[in-house]
Amino acid sequence: MFKRAIILLAIIGIIITGCSKKVVKSEGSISEDKGSLLTEDMPLEAVKDDANLGDEYIIGAEDVLEVMVWRSEMLSRPRVVVRPDGKISLPLIGDIQAAGFTPNQLKDYIVKRLKEYQELPTVTVIVSEINSYYIYILGEVVRPGRYQLKSNISVLQAVTLAGGFTSWASPNSMVVLRRNGEKEEKLRVRYKKI
Repeated sequence: MFKRAIILLAIIGIIITGCSKKVVKSEGSISEDKGSLLTEDMPLEAVKDDANLGDEYIIGAEDVLEVMVWRSEMLSRPRVVVRPDGKISLPLIGDIQAAGFTPNQLKDYIVKRLKEYQELPTVTVIVSEINSYYIYILGEVVRPGRYQLKSNISVLQAVTLAGGFTSWASPNSMVVLRRNGEKEEKLRVRYKKI
């Protein structure tokens, strides 16, 4: 039994990758939020609807953007995927960093770059698909694997997303692994305390 618990401890985990959440301070600078998408006692936060992302959503790798330049079909891009390096490619201005910025910050930067070619460009940046937030749920769950997230979830919700525990699981020996930048943190979670 102890051996099985140790093995389960080693393999059950939820890994947050590429999801270091960022928030925008009122001065307009970007700073990393030291929290992660999952904690052992965190309730589900307010869900941000895709259509109501606002200025606080931070663009990440694999997100899909719609970049529209008013009265310029040649410069508009209805579907731009943010590359793994965080950049997007646009006509005239080439490769620019998109990951790590809010849609409004990216819009302002594109406007600044396009002013070299147009007098008063009007640009809209819309996040049409959120693909940069995902977790891995591993171990003795019914459907282990990678799961896309649209909002923050709790550990219990993550286990439910993966179909619940198998009969071999030791739910009081869960481990949550989360990354904050290059640092990895281990949190032991007891199912009975959730």
